[in-house]
Amino acid sequence: MMARGQPAHDTLQASIARGARGVDDLPRLEAALLCDFRAQAGPYLEAYEHGESRTVIGSMILLQHHGGASSLLDWTDSIWVAAYFSCNKRLDKPGYIWCYQVPNWEMLKFQPPQQLIDTILEETSIGTWSREVRRGWEDDVNSYLADRWLLPFRPSFLTRRMAAQQAMFTLANPVHVDHGEVIASLSPPEGRICIEVAPSLKPPLRRLLNTMNIHASTLFPGLDGVCIKLGEDAAAGLR
Repeated sequence: MMARGQPAHDTLQASIARGARGVDDLPRLEAALLCDFRAQAGPYLEAYEHGESRTVIGSMILLQHHGGASSLLDWTDSIWVAAYFSCNKRLDKPGYIWCYQVPNWEMLKFQPPQQLIDTILEETSIGTWSREVRRGWEDDVNSYLADRWLLPFRPSFLTRRMAAQQAMFTLANPVHVDHGEVIASLSPPEGRICIEVAPSLKPPLRRLLNTMNIHASTLFPGLDGVCIKLGEDAAAGLR
């Protein structure tokens, strides 16, 4: 099972597609963002993250999990973690929890070419990725970025935050594609569900999750998580 929670209605597009609507050349924008991330993030990375940040997928994952924009969409193995993200913000709007049970990923209709899987998930440098993106946009000939595909994967490394959130990801092309629509096409009707969380149910759901030790302090380990939880408690009137 894979699940995702959102505090208000929105598409299941990658964060870069949702945040840069109207931008045509999203792959090139992301290549630039990844290069900037690699140049600027160094002083703030943990020792084990430095090596991961040199690869395309490692930088995408770190950028995504620290609030940046990437072509990833993050999911979780836990419906309770998804429930937290459906009720942690936008208390005046309904939240949503999406759950999918995909019986066989090998049946994926939009399977990326093996060359692309190797490029993304293996030791490809950001510089190589950036050059490939530019080449694909400039001549658009035999570019693996021209194909339509969706790739689900689990990260090859875990930060404390990813471990706490039981993270997994999907990556799709075109970048603006709705991941949920593609995944739904693979799931039997009984294998997918969308739960709407009414605004009036968000505070009691958060109280329930607090009793299960599922809150910002545990999902975002560290001082940031403590402060996020205190801010959310204040906004929701929780004690």
